[in-house]
Amino acid sequence: MNSKNIKVVDEHNIDRSANILFAFELDGSGYVSYSIERDAENNNIFLSKVIRNLDGSFNLLDIEDASEKVRLTEIIKFVITTSVESQADKLVGDLLTLSDGKVVKFFAVNFNKEQRINVQKT
Repeated sequence: MNSKNIKVVDEHNIDRSANILFAFELDGSGYVSYSIERDAENNNIFLSKVIRNLDGSFNLLDIEDASEKVRLTEIIKFVITTSVESQADKLVGDLLTLSDGKVVKFFAVNFNKEQRINVQKT
């Protein structure tokens, strides 16, 4: 399945539909940002690590390190703000240089099964 929508199941076994926003590589690790509807007017933005499977699909992984999560939250805010300000249609395949000189490389992801997440670690 090469879909921008995936089913995620949280630590309380609540399943939701998630919309993939973008995936990126930074410092040798892959991440994916996705949104889940909170109510009719609002969505929550989440971020998880990703790992590539042998078949080319990906799996979500929790972000265990609190300092990594804080740093990535700032990067996500920057990426989304930059995208909105530039009105770019999509980020896949593009590079973005952060204020510290590090380069974020965007790439496409696909998931072929439901994914389990821990909301506190996304």
